[in-house]
Amino acid sequence: MRRRLALISLWIILFALAPVRLAWAYIDPATTTYLIQIMTALIITLGVTLSIFIYRFQMIVTNVKVVLHAFTKRVGRRQGTKATASEENNQKGFLSEEEALAAGIIDYPIPVRESYPALSLYVPYDEKPSVEEQAESGARTRGLQGWLRRFGTWLWGDERTFKKRLPVALLIAGGLAVTYLIFPIIDSAITNAAEMPFSLAEVIWIILALGLLAFVVVTLLLAVLRGRLFDLAVCLALSFLLCGYLQITFFNSGIGQLIGSPLGWEELGLSSVLINAAAWLVIFALVLLFGLMRRERYQRFFRRAALFIPVLIIAAQLVALLSIYPSANPWNTPGRGGAEHRSEDLYLTWDGITEVSENENIIFIILDAFDERYVDAILAEDPGFFDNLDGFTYFRNNVAAWNSTYPSVINYMTGAPFDSRTLRTVYTAEAYEQGTFVSDIREQGFSANIYMENPHCYNDGATQLVGVADNLHTVSYTIDIPYAIKQLMKLNVLKLSPHAFKNSFWIPPDYFNFSMVYDESDDAQSEGARIYMADDLKFYDEVLGGLTIIEGPGHFTYIHLRGSHVPYTINAQAQLEEEGKGSAVEQTKGCFLILNEYFRQLKALGVYKDATIIITGDHPEHVMHKLLDRAQPVGLLVKPAGSEGVPLQVSNAPVSIDNLQATCVAAAGGDASKWGRTYFEVGEDEAVVRYYRHRYTTGNGEYVTAVFRITGDANDWSNWELVEEIVEGVDFWF
Repeated sequence: MRRRLALISLWIILFALAPVRLAWAYIDPATTTYLIQIMTALIITLGVTLSIFIYRFQMIVTNVKVVLHAFTKRVGRRQGTKATASEENNQKGFLSEEEALAAGIIDYPIPVRESYPALSLYVPYDEKPSVEEQAESGARTRGLQGWLRRFGTWLWGDERTFKKRLPVALLIAGGLAVTYLIFPIIDSAITNAAEMPFSLAEVIWIILALGLLAFVVVTLLLAVLRGRLFDLAVCLALSFLLCGYLQITFFNSGIGQLIGSPLGWEELGLSSVLINAAAWLVIFALVLLFGLMRRERYQRFFRRAALFIPVLIIAAQLVALLSIYPSANPWNTPGRGGAEHRSEDLYLTWDGITEVSENENIIFIILDAFDERYVDAILAEDPGFFDNLDGFTYFRNNVAAWNSTYPSVINYMTGAPFDSRTLRTVYTAEAYEQGTFVSDIREQGFSANIYMENPHCYNDGATQLVGVADNLHTVSYTIDIPYAIKQLMKLNVLKLSPHAFKNSFWIPPDYFNFSMVYDESDDAQSEGARIYMADDLKFYDEVLGGLTIIEGPGHFTYIHLRGSHVPYTINAQAQLEEEGKGSAVEQTKGCFLILNEYFRQLKALGVYKDATIIITGDHPEHVMHKLLDRAQPVGLLVKPAGSEGVPLQVSNAPVSIDNLQATCVAAAGGDASKWGRTYFEVGEDEAVVRYYRHRYTTGNGEYVTAVFRITGDANDWSNWELVEEIVEGVDFWF
């Protein structure tokens, strides 16, 4: 005993003296929601299980008491005790209901089931049908009409009244309304608030009204059915309820954030698609099997499950919703009041997108997802496609730093390294606090306009870009609520659908931005004072309206276009393409048709020769659901100032996105040394080591950052070496 006390004391002293270190952790809100649902389901399940156990235990105790009481009665009779009339009728040791109640053995009556099969077999002799009635009945049951009547009775006949069917219909309809409408839509609106230009308060009442309408309709559709039709409808509804809940809670775990990438079989993995489809089929098969079997014990089990499962799912989701709802703060969204949004926040707008300086211009154009493969495909089809880019140099050995717009844009705008375990808001604020290369350009007397999207490239009311971009404005707009609800419903179907059908319901996340409606009659609301969103055809319309000359020693323009990124909405003629008909290569061609018109007008204004123009991509084609297995260089075309009338040149210099800051600052006449070397200062034969960070989601729902070291030609996969894989343990924000 003393030895044990000594050991305990020693451990207490060691723990007390041990140094303490803070441990920081982050759990994505969506993950928290699912964990809360799982824990709630377990608690409810354990509670119900305990209740059933207690009930069964009480039944066993009651049966034992009955047997013991009967035994004492028999012993008493054998000892000469006078038996009553009721005891003589219970020679086998059974008591009547009245005796059991009087003796206190049971405290409730035991009802006799009226539909007990043995009772239905007894027909009094005087009620038996006559020979003529039997013959007439037999005639009615023969022939097609009789078969149809028997089939209708088999299909529609039901001893359960409407009141008995109603509770099951109510619970299953409630489960479907919560699982397929109310919970996932509200969850999406809360967890993706930064992506949506409207607040939860503006849409929640419509969501609840739609959920209530769905609840009423499904309840009536189920309750009016009878017999086997009712059983079949309940089985199908319960199967959809189970599959939908499991899909959004467990099966979607390996998909990660929806960032605009398609979710086809190749991206998700064929095995993942097949396993997910098999799970749906197994659930449907099991529910139909137990639900349609006619044995009493199976029916009894299914009736209980049909009541218990919806209650469990509804409770789990409501508890999860209540846990995340307070963090949404939907009623006091800054700058948002009612249907009209008069924000005090600043946004990068379309203002001045066609402005160019009469002197020097630095034009930096991003074609999102401008993969080198698209350039190679265009050149293979038409070797002279880029010949009109006179004065340009095509760098075919260029790589990006990351495989997504965030954090790639903030990384090359500021030069600040990104740790994928840092929260988006924290990294964005800290990176811009260190400064951006655009500030060095402005120090040379240049004006600057920047056109990129919130929140992927900036946030916090664009305060980071005050004094950097001249196209910052406060913006007023209203929300097209029906359109916003429509997009939320599409996103909802995407979340609930099995993997095999997700690509059919895929939508780009930035479609929510199109719910913003500007007042055309407001004179103060100019065409330029609209929040900038990548819209290549709108940019084309602005260019066709003509470029304008502004005064000043120079002007810097950064334009982030959709470029080669999905969805593929334009064709090679820069015309709107029918949904599902476009391709990355055709859309890239259309983008260069737009840029060719831009460059033509620069030449017409006489400012093309002295302009420095960079065309590249912020990242290559998205590969977000697996480890990278092929080379992914990014297209890059650069025209230095003073270059004109020279055919397109080709360079194999090992460059990267890290060289663009120095190129732009040097073009403005500033000190580019702190930003590294320009594109043209890197020799073709240099052994430059570059790093590319590839973020992806595994089939197990893990979030991994794979770091590749590239030495030599980036087009050769053998030159890509995987040096590290970091399991983040948190959801990425793209």
